[in-house]
Amino acid sequence: MSMSRAHHDLGEDRDIVFVHSARTPDDIIFARELDLIASNHANFRTSFVCERVGARTNWPGITGFLSLPLLKLIAPDFMERQIFTCGPAPYMKAVRDLLDEAGFDRMRYHEESFSFETLTAEASADVPVAGTAPATNGDADTAQFSVSFAKSHREILCNSGSMYSTRRGNRACGCRRRAPRACVAPARSSSCPARSK
Repeated sequence: MSMSRAHHDLGEDRDIVFVHSARTPDDIIFARELDLIASNHANFRTSFVCERVGARTNWPGITGFLSLPLLKLIAPDFMERQIFTCGPAPYMKAVRDLLDEAGFDRMRYHEESFSFETLTAEASADVPVAGTAPATNGDADTAQFSVSFAKSHREILCNSGSMYSTRRGNRACGCRRRAPRACVAPARSSSCPARSK
């Protein structure tokens, strides 16, 4: 959601298909805000997939679970897109399995977990990590990462044992995880220090 807000706030009318899965239509979070973004940007489309109708009897949207045939209907070109997934670990595993079934290139898949307690080493190992490889002197504990800050044009080096956090999250990748291995999203110009442990 934060990426969609940023594109909206910056006036970037990018080709985005925002697929939101919820239990019922009443459980769709940010529904009004998503409608506002879609009304302001011609290339921003939403698709809500609800498990069941719930209390609403006039739900015009999709009912059921996200599946490969449904994804092909929602975004026929999904195989060429970057896919960003956020949600509980079982949901993200289902999405990974669905994309694997389709033969999707995992280098274009990114995810963020709702709770890092349920994020297993297996789940984070499943996701390829983009970015520059750490420089090492043969010792994993001395791996160094180059972190580039686009706005300030500064670059710093940090070792694998460092955690650079701010109020907004990890400076290297923008994640809000403050625990090692919790961030599984590829960083823009370096590897996430939280992921390096």
